[in-house]
Amino acid sequence: MPTTASYRPSESKPAGHRPVLTFVREFVANPTRVGAVLPSSKRLSKAMLDGLDIDGAKAILEYGPGTGVVTDQLGPRLKPGCTYFAIERSEEMAKVWRAKHPGLKLFVDSAENAVELCRQNGVGEVDIVLSGLPWSNLPVSVQTGILEATAKVLRPGGVFVTFCYHTGTLLPGSRRFFRRLPNYFSRVTRGKHVIRNVPPAFVLKCTK
Repeated sequence: MPTTASYRPSESKPAGHRPVLTFVREFVANPTRVGAVLPSSKRLSKAMLDGLDIDGAKAILEYGPGTGVVTDQLGPRLKPGCTYFAIERSEEMAKVWRAKHPGLKLFVDSAENAVELCRQNGVGEVDIVLSGLPWSNLPVSVQTGILEATAKVLRPGGVFVTFCYHTGTLLPGSRRFFRRLPNYFSRVTRGKHVIRNVPPAFVLKCTK
């Protein structure tokens, strides 16, 4: 049986868990994996969640939650019976995320393995996939692997939501990503532009 989400916000801030500082350190250590020097803003996080049927979702998956800015907005809205888990590559950011969201589940793994992780957690299909991954920095094989896994786990009519930085739209990695989206989704729409983010970004919503 799938394990449903149980949101319990942390009642304290454990010593040493400074989300922004951890994010900056990870960017310095792995700039191509992290993709930005600062976490996404609250405005960008809210823009990603705008219009999504979170109340009706039975399963939600999050890729690359980092220190949990999107999860901060999503967690309190998760309904009883909804299965949620996140996939994060960085051990250090996972520690911060887990300290902030003790009632939710996170795997230190690659989003390429989403199908297997869903299977292990008793999830057949996912209604919503949220992504904070730096697509312009990912190799072609990794982009393809994640998109294929996402298409497999999303139910028909399910939504994949991600964002892109305006500064990265002309990079080869971003152009490859944009070209591939129609291969996996029936509709791709560019949503809100969030200027007050570092760097400025826009939301992409892709429907299977």
